[in-house]
Amino acid sequence: MKKILIGLFLIAGFANAQTPAAQPASFAKSLGIYVFPAKNQKQATIDKDDSDCYKWAVEQSGVDPLNPTKVEAKQVDTNPDGSAVVGAAKGAAAGVAIGAIAGDAGKGAAIGAVVGGLAGRRAKTAG
Repeated sequence: MKKILIGLFLIAGFANAQTPAAQPASFAKSLGIYVFPAKNQKQATIDKDDSDCYKWAVEQSGVDPLNPTKVEAKQVDTNPDGSAVVGAAKGAAAGVAIGAIAGDAGKGAAIGAVVGGLAGRRAKTAG
């Protein structure tokens, strides 16, 4: 029994000792693209070209795909005070009047409701 346990520990020890170190990934591999090297080009040259190309693209575009900027969503007004609804109602009323003059009261009411709703929401956030 002792021989089996010693054998298992030795096998486990050798298995861990033979694990290769992780190689740093190139920019192209990190992004999931493949770079076609020139004929007989050395790996060091390929890696340098890869790095130079990546840096140039980041400088030109202003976007670094390996370090994306965090985008925060604007908080939505969920207060039940009805400011957007009141604004929409006022806008619809004004839209009906303008739409009646133009010949389509329904379309004027719809446009007025949208504009009024936005105005009501902006008035709420401003004051």
